Amino acid sequence: MELYSTKQQKNDMNLLHLLKTYDIIPVLQQLNKFYNFYARVAQLVEYDLAKVGVAGSSPVSRSFYL
Repeated sequence: MELYSTKQQKNDMNLLHLLKTYDIIPVLQQLNKFYNFYARVAQLVEYDLAKVGVAGSSPVSRSFYL
């Protein structure tokens, strides 16, 4: 049993050919940089939020009715 069939290899070669023919690879590289940047921003925000003190895990109303 082959892990990677000849048909899959042929499909991959066809896809690679299309990506090169239509010059899509640089576009994908730019998208990768874009998503990596925003993933890093999300990590920083998540880290910052984790440092914020909270009263507890369940929401508590701190309002007083007059």
